[in-house]
Amino acid sequence: MFKSLPTYFFAAALAALPAVSQAKSVSPDHANRQAAEILKDLDAKAADAAEQAGQIDVNIRSLDLGWEAFTSPLENLKGDVNDLGRDLSRLEEMRAALSPADREVIDHAGKIVKELAENTTASINAFNRDRENFWTPTWRQYAMNLVSESTQLSNSITHALDMDRTRAHEQQLEKELEAPVQ
Repeated sequence: MFKSLPTYFFAAALAALPAVSQAKSVSPDHANRQAAEILKDLDAKAADAAEQAGQIDVNIRSLDLGWEAFTSPLENLKGDVNDLGRDLSRLEEMRAALSPADREVIDHAGKIVKELAENTTASINAFNRDRENFWTPTWRQYAMNLVSESTQLSNSITHALDMDRTRAHEQQLEKELEAPVQ
């Protein structure tokens, strides 16, 4: 199934993480609402990537499974990583209108997605080279890296969303305190 996949299939994910923003002119309120939606989508995709990586890790620990057990999780993980890169690219486009906290989240997530893309590519290349020896230390290290990076990404984005909700609640409370009493 991966036979025809070139080693550069994650180019879209990696290219989606530009070093220099090409921000469009967007109002801060609109950008923050749009960014919140994209971050929620990013969170779901990161959680799915963590689930796929976890499945790969579980499969490696079972000597009874053949190479077929790795095809679907690797394929799904590849799709998740590409989607993560596209979402980060969309966030990068509105970077100038985002809060410093959101820009920090984008930068942090970008670094993790790049590592995840590189390790997913390496895993698929190893899969294409040798479909029989998933028990080797190299494969176990790939699985551990994928689990670690995808879980770190998921936790990081979930934390950022929690912080955004807390900030929004805090702002709402401040408005209520400032409102004249009738």
